[in-house]
Amino acid sequence: MAFENLRSQHPLLLQYLTDHHYSSPLIDTVRREITRIIDLSDAEGWKSYADIFSAYEKNGWKKKSIDDKRYILRLLERFDIHNEYPIRAQRKSDLFANDRFDSLPTEFQEFAVMCRKRLEESGRKSSTVSVVIGNLLRFLELLHLRGCNSFSDVTETDVIAFFVTETGRHIRGATAKKMLVTALNTGKEWKNGDCARIMPFVPLLQPARKAIQYLTHEEVEAVRFALTEKDVPLSMRDKAMGCILLYMGLRQCDVINLRLNDIDWDIRTCEARELHVEDVDLKHGILTIRHSKGRDQHYIVLHDSMNDLMRRYDKAIRQYYPQRSFFFSSHRNRPYTSSWVKRNFRIVWDNFSDKKDAVAYALRHNYATTNINKWIGEGLKFEDKLTYLSKSMGHMSIDSTTYYYSIVPCLADILSSKTEDGFNEIVPEVLYEE
Repeated sequence: MAFENLRSQHPLLLQYLTDHHYSSPLIDTVRREITRIIDLSDAEGWKSYADIFSAYEKNGWKKKSIDDKRYILRLLERFDIHNEYPIRAQRKSDLFANDRFDSLPTEFQEFAVMCRKRLEESGRKSSTVSVVIGNLLRFLELLHLRGCNSFSDVTETDVIAFFVTETGRHIRGATAKKMLVTALNTGKEWKNGDCARIMPFVPLLQPARKAIQYLTHEEVEAVRFALTEKDVPLSMRDKAMGCILLYMGLRQCDVINLRLNDIDWDIRTCEARELHVEDVDLKHGILTIRHSKGRDQHYIVLHDSMNDLMRRYDKAIRQYYPQRSFFFSSHRNRPYTSSWVKRNFRIVWDNFSDKKDAVAYALRHNYATTNINKWIGEGLKFEDKLTYLSKSMGHMSIDSTTYYYSIVPCLADILSSKTEDGFNEIVPEVLYEE
């Protein structure tokens, strides 16, 4: 009888999802799908999960609904057939990728396995590996659909088709190109260089530059007032998180994913998302951030007032969630999302400004431009201080930092005169990393 293991063992899966804090809607969806499979499989003649998915496709559902079904069915298939439980940080794309992988020719499958292994060995974050491999599998799937069964079969037209349709419409941009090149670079010596042969076929697509949002002095002061004054009705959590964004220039992902492994304030070790480590020493007021966005380690020194605020927040929240994993933890013991940060920023912002396009990331931009402004007229060379700023912001290249003053009107004229030829050499060519 088909799905026999699912029939007898599905309570273990549901209990696992509950114990690992999966959302109630997801658990209910999985439970309904299991019930449906058990009740209808014999009558509908379903022998595999592919049969079930095929039945859903014939119903003419929307793509999102179909994707959601694929996610649930792949989860159940892994449990039923391979006795695998889902990984908490696993993305839906990881599950969909298996469908693409299974349909590929042997050489493409071998390359994908080799690529993943080398990316993991290089120290890249698991989320980065997942995205790169997902993009690679989509590329290999297209090659296979175009009649290619090995890299020796691939032509320039096949590669271009991944980015541009036959009518000339661009369907993928610089990000997809960057991820594809990253994947292909792992196989330069693979299979007598067949993979390296197609690398020149990848089109040169330039990333679009994002416009940096500039806050006026009055707007910054209004934010500062909201975060520091006692009379403003904000929680200690919101004030602590807002102050970190305003005064330290950290990315939102750096803040919301701080994890606690040790309750000793003298030397505290925190683990960030995707198993990369961040060290927080609140005795000395130093954050050691590892693998935040790029792969470079950098340090953040806490001001005494910031260190004190973090201590007070930890003491207060520990009364309610003594075993929390994240420094800023939701009631489900999970990190807050970037969307949550953006919503709460807007709550503060809308109290004093009518500007509709302001975002929390503008605080990071303000951190960069404010520090650069302070250096005008000081003794140390501008280039040295720019290097310090670049490291503190976690940029892998100083070019990413120079982008701030290349497009902010209030800084470009001042800094071009301050750095003269060096400014002219750097600014026209920089690309935005954020």
